[in-house]
Amino acid sequence: MKKPMTIEDYELCRLRFGRDLSNWPDAERLAAEAFLLSADGQAFEGAEAALDAILAQTPSVPSASSDFLASLKDIPAEYSVKTGWFDAVSRVFFGDGKRFSPVAVASQAAVYLAVLGVGLMIGLQSATVDTESVDLSDGLFASNAQLFLEEE
Repeated sequence: MKKPMTIEDYELCRLRFGRDLSNWPDAERLAAEAFLLSADGQAFEGAEAALDAILAQTPSVPSASSDFLASLKDIPAEYSVKTGWFDAVSRVFFGDGKRFSPVAVASQAAVYLAVLGVGLMIGLQSATVDTESVDLSDGLFASNAQLFLEEE
């Protein structure tokens, strides 16, 4: 005699052959009918009936009057983001998605030249320096005159 059907076997056959027992092969159908008459089968059928009742009461898709769906319908197809002054200024200097816009390059060059000009003006206003006091090569390197003097 074939062993009795378990819950796992019943669920597997139900997935394979469907819910209607008349579509099952004879051997599995007879085992399933015997299983459904057992205590485990009755508990399984009771749980399935309770689940079906819950699913019948609860709609699977929310109704159109749902607040969530209504808020989704209110979203415009083209959404423009309101920007502040910082975003507007950065768009002028850095362009719309460009890494280096012409305005940004020109403004950076102007600032560079202004800093360079200020540095030159400050440097030209300082006192003149005697090149003899700054020239360190005399103490570090021997001159040709010194080499010829030693040979004599």
